[in-house]
Amino acid sequence: MTAASGEVRNFAAMLDYVALCLLHLVDNPSRERPLGSEDVKPRVSGHWGCVPGITRLLASLTDASATLAVTPRVVLGTGHAGAAWLAWSFYCGALAARGYPPTRDGLVTLCRDFGTVMPTEISADWPGVAWAGGALGHALGVAQGISVASPEPVVVIIGDGEFETGSTLASLLAPIEAPRARQPLVLVNLNAQRMTGSSILGRLTPGERRALVEPLGWATTEVTSSDLDGLSRQIVAGLSHADRPHLIMLRSEKGEGAPPLPDGTVTVGTPRVHKAPMRRLSTAAAVEWLDGWLELYQPQTRFNADGRLRVQSRLADHARLIVEKSGPTLVMGDAGNAGSSKLAMSNRSGKRSDASTISHGLVEIAAAKAGLVVACPDELESNQLEALRQTGHNVYEQLSEEQCVTYAMGATLAGQPAWFISYIGFMLYANPILNQHFLQISSRRQRDQNAVQLARLTIILTSLGWSNVYSHRDDSGLAMLTSLPPGLCSFLLPHDAHDIYDSLDQSGTPVECVVYDKWEPPSPPADDIDHLGVKHWYLGDASGSGSDIGLIVLGNSHTRTALEAALVLSQKTPVHVSAPTRLVLAEKGLQEAATNSIVVSSFSRAITESMLHWIPIELPSQPLMRVLVNSQDAVTAEAVRRASRCRVSDLVTAGEQLIG
Repeated sequence: MTAASGEVRNFAAMLDYVALCLLHLVDNPSRERPLGSEDVKPRVSGHWGCVPGITRLLASLTDASATLAVTPRVVLGTGHAGAAWLAWSFYCGALAARGYPPTRDGLVTLCRDFGTVMPTEISADWPGVAWAGGALGHALGVAQGISVASPEPVVVIIGDGEFETGSTLASLLAPIEAPRARQPLVLVNLNAQRMTGSSILGRLTPGERRALVEPLGWATTEVTSSDLDGLSRQIVAGLSHADRPHLIMLRSEKGEGAPPLPDGTVTVGTPRVHKAPMRRLSTAAAVEWLDGWLELYQPQTRFNADGRLRVQSRLADHARLIVEKSGPTLVMGDAGNAGSSKLAMSNRSGKRSDASTISHGLVEIAAAKAGLVVACPDELESNQLEALRQTGHNVYEQLSEEQCVTYAMGATLAGQPAWFISYIGFMLYANPILNQHFLQISSRRQRDQNAVQLARLTIILTSLGWSNVYSHRDDSGLAMLTSLPPGLCSFLLPHDAHDIYDSLDQSGTPVECVVYDKWEPPSPPADDIDHLGVKHWYLGDASGSGSDIGLIVLGNSHTRTALEAALVLSQKTPVHVSAPTRLVLAEKGLQEAATNSIVVSSFSRAITESMLHWIPIELPSQPLMRVLVNSQDAVTAEAVRRASRCRVSDLVTAGEQLIG
């Protein structure tokens, strides 16, 4: 049985009252004296419009969870619901360790800090917040990733505006793509309003809303805000039947509870109430209006004689358990990522290590990982990684980079390692979500050096410099990763499958990026300089001495293309090809390669030692290749950075000119 009638409504009313205080007050939240201008903020902080719907969902969820004696993990997708989440956390005492105990004085401090030293929107630094997106639409995907990797039930709360994003709509398809994966319970705050007008979901009839999601596998229910006991019962049913995905919509009016303005204007259910009905309280009439609004919640009855907040212990205790559970899972050391270092390819005796070997190595490493989650936008087979489906792991494929990266990221928040696999040219679509991920990691580290260590997110990117379409050449996604501060993301750019075995998961960073080309190069004799990440092919004169032309493949270039040109040229003269793929970051002007701390000058020495005296020549055209030719001058780091890239035809033409 859920709580007695009225208990959940009283809980929601308390949360509404605390949220109102956060938005408007700097003092006097218990109304011990008539409200005065000195008690209010000159300008209202935060958003009221979505608060009533969110507080009702949180109150009913707490009641249902206590009834079932389960503690779900909660993901809140509505960033503007910051006041509601803080009110819930304050009520249950989860903010006490931050200096905001559930007392009159604690509320005064929280009110003064809200909008000044504390953000008004959902922050990853708050207790119980696993992730804060900064953009609409990603919460459901993150919750699905947490759900597939977490033994506890997961609940995600989203607004009806999020249904207008491609990410949410893509996430709703998950029961079809992954029918055996447990889905989170989805709670929708359906107040029928966006920031400046009515929402599309709000314009549909209840039947049309059911027709939108039920064919995708979701059991759907709608409840009104006047029936919170019914809402609690529906949440109990959703948490009790994990075998079928449930989606519950709470129909409410935006900004419920706000009285008409002094001039009689009604703002409830309109865009005007999105932030607050009245943004400035600079007149006596405005302060009196706010005083009357607060009085509706009987503030004098909200505190005990000792100044402590009057709470319902059953609900407060369980709300605190949910907040404590909902944050990121602590990963001790490198737990969840161990295993790959125990694997090693024993044959280093000159056997050529090509893309298929790297793919095989990734599959072998994945098979040794416990609880790995893999998400990929329909590219496993084309990346020669289809065998990942036979490893027994949760493998999710959908044509949406955003959905896949949120899915993988959610798994790491639940303590499981995850791989996000994509073409390098499509990485940019995942950038906004990953950027938020890095910002939150940095913020947590700045606040607390002992902050929660997440399971590692590994980004695996393939197809370097496809020549058939321009979209695959876009490396702006990789550029974002290379611009991050040290310690957030490490790079593995393997010229050789051995590097995968030796280096994957050994970086010590929360995110790592593996970049390799899935295409097979020709099969010339190979000579590896493993410690520098430089691989050489000798064509024409197999000894490598006396080569007339040298090709150095750098960065986002296509090894096979360089070798094709070299094979043509080798019919006329000895050619030497070097592919130092581990040092791809050197071309971005960095002085150090993030993978193994080899500075550019070390790369220069490696080239001069093996290729003798080569310097770059300039060639016009689309940049794909670096060309170095025989000379008496030593290669310098600056010369390497200046070297032009070009197409295969340019390489062949330039080579013929040099030898002709």
